[in-house]
Amino acid sequence: MSKLWITIILLLGVAVIGSNSLVLSPILTDVAADLQTSTIAVARAIAAYGGATAVSALFLGFTVDRFGARSVLLVGGLGLAVSMLVCALSTSWQMLVAGQAVAGLAAGVMLPAIYAVATTTGSEDEGSRILGRVLTGWSVSLIAGVPVSALIAERFSWEVSFFTLAVLVLVSLVGFWTMPRRDSQLLVNTGNPLKAIAIPDVGPLLVTQFFFMTAFYGTYAFFGDQLRASLDISTGVAGVVVLSYGVGFGLAALADGLIDRVGPARVLPGALVCVVIIYGVMPVLVTSLGGAVAAAFAWGFVNHFVVNVIVLRLSRISGDQRGAVLGLNSAITYFGALIGALVLGQVYGNLGFAGLVWGAASCVTLGCLTLLVPAMMVRRRRFTPLP
Repeated sequence: MSKLWITIILLLGVAVIGSNSLVLSPILTDVAADLQTSTIAVARAIAAYGGATAVSALFLGFTVDRFGARSVLLVGGLGLAVSMLVCALSTSWQMLVAGQAVAGLAAGVMLPAIYAVATTTGSEDEGSRILGRVLTGWSVSLIAGVPVSALIAERFSWEVSFFTLAVLVLVSLVGFWTMPRRDSQLLVNTGNPLKAIAIPDVGPLLVTQFFFMTAFYGTYAFFGDQLRASLDISTGVAGVVVLSYGVGFGLAALADGLIDRVGPARVLPGALVCVVIIYGVMPVLVTSLGGAVAAAFAWGFVNHFVVNVIVLRLSRISGDQRGAVLGLNSAITYFGALIGALVLGQVYGNLGFAGLVWGAASCVTLGCLTLLVPAMMVRRRRFTPLP
């Protein structure tokens, strides 16, 4: 099977998963009104998705190593399709939470499988480029999936959005079926995934990922609600702002070759600092539609580099525990989504959007320090003269 076809299949898988995980933000107000509850209550579905994904990735991520990516993607995709139907048929926020929890269980094993195949397709020098193309699936979900879902919700209903996602999941299953039946490169380690934390550099990268994703999901969950409240815009217009984020995320893939030339370890701290700056100025930018579009574009552009580099570095340093380590990465990512939606949601309710994004900036700063402080200490010990 050609690298191009595998890349397309994996990109489609990420796009489908991403469309579900991100679609609630622009339609949060509509869902809350239809279910006769608050946006904070509906946001618990985002938290449930994150928590279930984290648990699934943590305890089932090793199945990629044991059974192979194809089997994991087929079973996970079937579960995701069922969960979309549950969400579409929801008559209460509790039922929506349950549907998103099932979706999280499926995504928790699918994402490590997708990333593992992406980073082992082609030579080592091609790793960041192939992974970058696969990660543009998030852009597809933001450029097409999320805005289209928002427009469908505005024209028809939010339930139709989830029915549409269910159909797209079934389409992706056809692609997974065409993949090789066994992934000999991945069938290696079946031990305790928590032992993978002991691998050098894995721990700091996972902590950084946690802080970064807590900030992202906590902000993204209420970004659309803030825009609609402050700018008095429709669901469809809020979806256009989300589209801007996706365009930025996707265009950044054109510069992925820079990661290989400069080195992932050098790119990551700079990208994290840029994210902190974007969060810091976001309260000023979102006071106008043009500013919100610009902020979303820059946010997406820089976030692409952070996500790409962290996944790439984890994959390269994990050796024969690649599936377990990438499972831990997904667990940390969506544990961050859980904490972000719950904790930063409370910050948003009490302190408003400015308090929310400044809290997000603080999270990313902690993540950056997690990387830089140990590296500086090692460098200092290396150059300290002997007495």
